[in-house]
Amino acid sequence: MIATRIVPSWVIAVIALVLGALGGVAVTLLVKDLEISQLRETQANARLTATLQQLLQLKAAIDRGDQLTRDLHQANAATLALQDRLDHEIEKATTGRACLGTDALRLLDRAAAGPNASAPAPGKPAATHAGEPAAHAAGHDQADAAVASDTDVTRWANAAYAQYAQCAQRLNALIDWHTPTDDQDARP
Repeated sequence: MIATRIVPSWVIAVIALVLGALGGVAVTLLVKDLEISQLRETQANARLTATLQQLLQLKAAIDRGDQLTRDLHQANAATLALQDRLDHEIEKATTGRACLGTDALRLLDRAAAGPNASAPAPGKPAATHAGEPAAHAAGHDQADAAVASDTDVTRWANAAYAQYAQCAQRLNALIDWHTPTDDQDARP
């Protein structure tokens, strides 16, 4: 009663209301700060999980690419070894006799130069050097050098096969790289 005489009751009510509001605001801020920190932690964990998943996928892709590269190198080495063995056997299986003359070599040079190549002048020696090793080995002079022996043609075919095989191996490696694996199919 003394307090109500000194301080009116409405002031006490306002003070109680202000203190209650301040308490409510403080509790609300604490709860919201806790919710925000939990939300931030959840988002950070989600980012970490996604980053780890991406790193695992990147590592798997790198490992797969490395394995495909190793397989390609092994296949290319086997192809080159076969080409080398066949080159040695070609010496035994061929005679070195003339197989393609200057005119045939000139036509092949034009084919190798592409569709826009102009025809060389008649009588001009062929640009290819396919016949030189066999011609020199047989003791022919420079005028006869523009021929390709059966050995040269066989070696050319062997080299063409090896190039084709290596190209096919590279294309197969690319196809394998772009073909989804079982774990890639399982991803969302």
